[in-house]
Amino acid sequence: MQKLFLRCGSFVVLLLVGWCGCLIAQTQMQIDIEKQSSSELPALAVPPLLGETADPALGQQIRGVLQQDMRFSGLFRIADPATYPEVPQTVEQLQYASWASLGW
Repeated sequence: MQKLFLRCGSFVVLLLVGWCGCLIAQTQMQIDIEKQSSSELPALAVPPLLGETADPALGQQIRGVLQQDMRFSGLFRIADPATYPEVPQTVEQLQYASWASLGW
């Protein structure tokens, strides 16, 4: 009789745990996304990659994918390459002040 009582009690406990799990699983989450106008988004410059001269087609493909990903994220706009101050060939040649002065 005691074994039957323990088995029934265990079964009831398992049912309660399962029921609580179902309640937790039904919790809803809502995320509101408000899109800014594209002129308010920060600009992102994607100049040619360092070492791109070894395989220009691959470099252009990588930059294209990167630009599309950033544009479609809705968090950035892609800056016009004609407005880039210079395109450095090494990290040491990068002139941070000239890029910062663009005010993007």
